[in-house]
Amino acid sequence: MTNRFAYSDYFLYLCIVTEQVLRKLSQTLLLTRKYHNIRHMRKFIFLLLTVLLSTVVNAQNFKRSGASAKDVTPKGWRIDCEPTGDLNKDGLADLVIMATPDSAVHIVKRTDGTIYNNNQPVLAIYWGKADGTYVLYKEYPKELPILDDDLMTMEGLMMDNTNKVTITDRGVLRIENHSDQAGSIVMDIEELYRYQNGDFELIGKLDSDYDRDTQSFNEASYNYSTGKVKFTKSYMDGRDDEVSWGTCLKFPKKKLGHHE
Repeated sequence: MTNRFAYSDYFLYLCIVTEQVLRKLSQTLLLTRKYHNIRHMRKFIFLLLTVLLSTVVNAQNFKRSGASAKDVTPKGWRIDCEPTGDLNKDGLADLVIMATPDSAVHIVKRTDGTIYNNNQPVLAIYWGKADGTYVLYKEYPKELPILDDDLMTMEGLMMDNTNKVTITDRGVLRIENHSDQAGSIVMDIEELYRYQNGDFELIGKLDSDYDRDTQSFNEASYNYSTGKVKFTKSYMDGRDDEVSWGTCLKFPKKKLGHHE
């Protein structure tokens, strides 16, 4: 299975390698003119292609099968969560992995010395087998938001952005993203996917935010099975909740991976 993340993630790295090789070549050409002939240029092109090809080949993917999350996750990647549950209703526990790659291209050092892994988390789903092992169903290299740390380098501005993946008691996949922006607005997005019709289809969504300035909560709960939306506004000062209802498209046909 092709890991689309690997190609996009390593493209920048390939450019860096190419630049370094070209710089070395330029330095060599300044020292001697013998490399101007076609024979040596062909050697250079062969060397460059070899470096690029070896980099692409070494791009890591989740293993096709294994006995645990650690067993199938590429070496060096950080396993953020590994919930289990019966997703396809076959009576066996399935495995979901959210892991963050360790590509040096996206690992940055902040001004305060903190090392921050800015790689995009990758989602992988494995079906459980009767022998207790797992076999890969599908990878989602760009489904989860990047935990970008760029804003944290700005003076006086703090960010907190986290992802979480769980499986409900009913075998529904829940993906959550929490964002705390500058200490004033907290936002949460939760999406629910059920395995049906041969794929993971979006069946529900919850958007909520908390404004510390107004001390109020706003929540929009979408039920794509019924086509209804519940809007709720609540206050910390004890005022009654404000509730209203709307409609949404029933079964919008969005599948896991639609963010990619």
